Amino acid sequence: MSDVLGGGWERRDDGAWIPRSERAHLKRRLRGALDASRPHFRAERTGDGAKKGAKRGVEEARLPPDSPSLRDACVDAWRGFGLTDPSQTRTLRRRAEQTLDIAQRQATGDALHQVTFLTFKLALHRVAARHVAGLRLQLADARVARGDERGALHEYKRALTEERAGWARTGRLEWAPAASLLNAARLTRLRAKDQADLDDAERLLRAAYGSEAAAAEDPAQENATEGTRRAARHDLCVLLCQSDYRGDDAADALTSMGYRYRLSEDVLRYDLNYGVVNVPRSLKRRTAAMETHGKYVKVFDGAMPAPALHHLRSVVSLSSFLFPYGQLY
Repeated sequence: MSDVLGGGWERRDDGAWIPRSERAHLKRRLRGALDASRPHFRAERTGDGAKKGAKRGVEEARLPPDSPSLRDACVDAWRGFGLTDPSQTRTLRRRAEQTLDIAQRQATGDALHQVTFLTFKLALHRVAARHVAGLRLQLADARVARGDERGALHEYKRALTEERAGWARTGRLEWAPAASLLNAARLTRLRAKDQADLDDAERLLRAAYGSEAAAAEDPAQENATEGTRRAARHDLCVLLCQSDYRGDDAADALTSMGYRYRLSEDVLRYDLNYGVVNVPRSLKRRTAAMETHGKYVKVFDGAMPAPALHHLRSVVSLSSFLFPYGQLY
């Protein structure tokens, strides 16, 4: 993975070791991909030249959207990018199909309905950006598993939120795996410093429960992805319940998940350690909330014998269940 993302060190011709730029490393891989695909466009250009008696540059060559040459160009491009290991065959085919799909869709805007080398290049760059960002998401997920929350959030931001314009240009939130988006949302919310961070967390949660990327890459992960999407919707409901003036949005989200009741506003609207100043609740609002929700929520001290409570704690442990309050009393 590090070889694809770049970084580290490289040796110059004079023998000196210098830091390797990730951007420069990616550019070299893209040049290799384009160089590997050019022969297919040159072959098409040579054939046209023989018919018309004229020479054209590779950038002016055109391939029919359904031609075998275009499909082969996509495959060879990703081999030139570096997906040459036998274990990467599935990824190579998937990336080639994505490049072909984008190039074919872009060809509909061409007057001749054909794919130019420039159109192919733009499609390749777009898929390459997704590919590299996906690798960075895998790196972030691995850091989450190791407990490196700060490092993981840094990688998530680089892959998803560092370039806001990139969202619209490459659709980064549309194709990112639901599990990565959920992890990014939870870390963003946990380490939020202002309302803008909480807005980012909400955006990531909405993208997570709408993501079908993992299932598209590997249909066998559909069940796991569905569970992740439901977890993202649950987190979104809690976030809305704990946000200022979002009661109606929270009610809509909860209803869509089949819930009929929720905890009182004053139960959920405790002070959050997010660095965000919450609107204080007046005595009148607290009283009205308790009158409305008091019949649904009750607290009883000593309702269970101590041995039964101890057994319940051991069964419903934090390793198996997630409690918003972190402890079963």
